[in-house]
Amino acid sequence: LGMSVDRASLRVRASSAGRYVSVSIHFEAQSRADYDAAHSTLRAHPGVKWTL
Repeated sequence: LGMSVDRASLRVRASSAGRYVSVSIHFEAQSRADYDAAHSTLRAHPGVKWTL
């Protein structure tokens, strides 16, 4: 997708009940279109429920 991903920023945290996992990662998009494409790709994955 043309992104620069900061692999050191990867954070994974389980919910208090253990039913969900929160994954956080920083990336740098070259344009708003690249940013939107990254979110669309993530949302299309069946295991992803939300993106912020």
